[in-house]
Amino acid sequence: MADVNELFKQAMHERQPEGFVRWELADENGRTVAHEAAEFGKLPEGFDMWHLADKNGKTVRDLYNEREKRRKTRA
Repeated sequence: MADVNELFKQAMHERQPEGFVRWELADENGRTVAHEAAEFGKLPEGFDMWHLADKNGKTVRDLYNEREKRRKTRA
C-alpha cells in the first residue's frame, strides 16, 4: 500500500485509482486523503464520506464548500 504522503500527492494532481476506498487515511494532523481530494476538486462521483473531520473539526464537506465558494467567486 502507498504511504499517506504519496496518496496526498495523487489526490492533489489526479484522481485516486478506480475502486479506491481508503479515503480515511490521515496524516498526523488528521487530514485525510479525502480532505486533499476535496480541496483540489478530485473527489469521485458518488463520494459519501463527507463527515470525515481533521483534528480541528474541519470536515471534507467544509473544504468542498469552501472550494466551491472560491470557484464561484472567480467566475
